[in-house]
Amino acid sequence: MIYATDGTDRIQITNYNIEARCPKCGRFHEIDLIDILDETDTIDLASIKVFCPECSQRYMESEDM
Repeated sequence: MIYATDGTDRIQITNYNIEARCPKCGRFHEIDLIDILDETDTIDLASIKVFCPECSQRYMESEDM
């Protein structure tokens, strides 16, 4: 098992409790950590940025123009 800690509590990391904060809007959203790690060359979790679905959609629409 893998855990996250804030120095006082430990939380077991599962496929169902991983969230990221969107670097664009700041909202938290659920992510699939396995998919994220498959898509990147790094395992430095602090440097990985995952946009929320809404900001991702807006970006994709702006790229189509």
